[in-house]
Amino acid sequence: MSLKDYYTILGVPPHATRKEIKQAYRKLAMQFHPDKSEAGKNANATYQEIKEAYETLMDPGRKEAYLRERWYVQSLGHKFSRQQPVTAFSLLNDVIAINRFSTLLNPFRNQKDKLKSYLEKVLSDESIQLLVESRENEINEQIKQLLLDPLRHLDAGEATIFTEKIMRIPPDNNSYNDLVKKMIRQKRKKELQKQYEPLLIIFLTLFLCLCIYLLGKR
Repeated sequence: MSLKDYYTILGVPPHATRKEIKQAYRKLAMQFHPDKSEAGKNANATYQEIKEAYETLMDPGRKEAYLRERWYVQSLGHKFSRQQPVTAFSLLNDVIAINRFSTLLNPFRNQKDKLKSYLEKVLSDESIQLLVESRENEINEQIKQLLLDPLRHLDAGEATIFTEKIMRIPPDNNSYNDLVKKMIRQKRKKELQKQYEPLLIIFLTLFLCLCIYLLGKR
């Protein structure tokens, strides 16, 4: 048994309000409406699915019947028949989830690899190209700002790789670029200090031992 997940199609949580559902629908409709010049060959089918999801969730009677069926499908452990279309809005939701994950990151558990995996997925070449073509500058700006915290949990080399990807996302923002570059410079400085810290301790220890030895000979 399969059932479309209308909430996932619209990129909203199951507890979304009517206003949030309407806002999500408008954004997706603008991107996938078949009359739009930038819409792809499969845009009409995608748009019809988005429209179906919106109309179902906005109609009280249809929504109640859908929620009963949705609960039944979940109770049986079945999966929904379709994942949401990848849009600038859905990528923003992914980045919000990554940001929340990074704020709860436990430094004593091996979670950094999982964080890098999430970042690689959301910053894939396909995702970046979609953000470039969507021209959703307001959403893109939010995505770039939300990615700052996850970058702080990576070392300088890893952060540099992801920064280069982020900087491909429009619009270009010199203040943001300078902030990220400064963060990476600080990371490199700290890593360099940490790298040479043991040598400095050894040198100081030997120096003190030499001083004690010379004072003892007097």
